[in-house]
Amino acid sequence: MITANFENQTPIMNTLSNQFKYNYLENRLWEIKEGDILLEIAENEQFFTQYNGLGFNLAEKTWLVFNLYIDRIKVFYKRTLADGQIIYYQKHLPKEEIIEWEFTYLDIVEKVEGKWTYRNKENT
Repeated sequence: MITANFENQTPIMNTLSNQFKYNYLENRLWEIKEGDILLEIAENEQFFTQYNGLGFNLAEKTWLVFNLYIDRIKVFYKRTLADGQIIYYQKHLPKEEIIEWEFTYLDIVEKVEGKWTYRNKENT
């Protein structure tokens, strides 16, 4: 079970955020902080998953994976905090060329009986 104090999260690097911008046609990902593009994730940080997802390494033990569907994009985010806690997020986004979003506590998932389930019941 994931237990974290979400009010005082300390990221593993100063630039790590929960806000992103993604161009799925060009496979480009940016981290955003306070509405400004913080950095673009380099192409050499990309990887493919066994489930045909495209991933981006953001920091040590922290990554995003995108799965494209006909009508949407599913993004899965593993975030490792400075104290070693791991938080998983999942979000379904519209399939638009460029999308911008932020992960919140409503997007936190945990594995229950082998299936990823939203922790917050408001998001089921």
